[in-house]
Amino acid sequence: MHCIVLIPYIKYILTAETLFRVHSPFAYNFLNIITKDRRIPEFDAIEGLRSQMLQEKRIINFIDYGARQGIYSIPLKSVASRSLKKPKYSRLLYRIVKYLSPESIIEFGTSLGISTCYMYLASETKTLTTVEGCSEIAEIAAKNFKTKGCDKIHLINKTFDEAIQQDFGNPQAVDLVFIDGNHTKEATIRYFEYFVSKHHNNSVFMFDDIHWSKGMEEAWLYIRSHQSVTTTIDLFQLGIVFFKKELSKQNFIIRY
Repeated sequence: MHCIVLIPYIKYILTAETLFRVHSPFAYNFLNIITKDRRIPEFDAIEGLRSQMLQEKRIINFIDYGARQGIYSIPLKSVASRSLKKPKYSRLLYRIVKYLSPESIIEFGTSLGISTCYMYLASETKTLTTVEGCSEIAEIAAKNFKTKGCDKIHLINKTFDEAIQQDFGNPQAVDLVFIDGNHTKEATIRYFEYFVSKHHNNSVFMFDDIHWSKGMEEAWLYIRSHQSVTTTIDLFQLGIVFFKKELSKQNFIIRY
């Protein structure tokens, strides 16, 4: 584990509650379903794709528009090793999407498309739009989607800010948003503010790596304190945000 993340992780371990300490019926029911890990046969094909990406030795020009801005000529397997979610968290995303059954999903940070495929599999081919800034990575992701039959995914090859300027066809509301890229405080808050202007009572936002840096922790504190947000769930790797007005203002830190 990166040394910058070690101290927040220790703090998380010391403060995180188990499911059985959650007294909110809504949060308990949600967590009781999404934290029960299980494999289904359909996962095997996606995991085969992960294995393939982790063995790819070819060199690509990787453009990082986020916290480590720059252009790097590196093996594809290095990108896969650094950016792909562990299977545990990919399956978590699957269960969240399956439970919520959103009509539309917007993902910021396609990478090689592994997590995207998991969400697509759970979404039963409803609308899934994913955004990736690096053109070579976006091209590989598009091929991966086609290979695995995820052909209804709408992949946008733009930076996140360019995608916002395009406004996704000006949607009136968003159902599920997953922010998984550009892990800086300013960018994370900027994306949150854009999407929160389009949220509805049942919208759910998810933020990856909320403890990755001091800036990301500050962004998470800003988000969970926002007047529109009611309940949040901190799983360390992932922060989940609810806007349901019928819920009380609570932040659950849950061991996962």
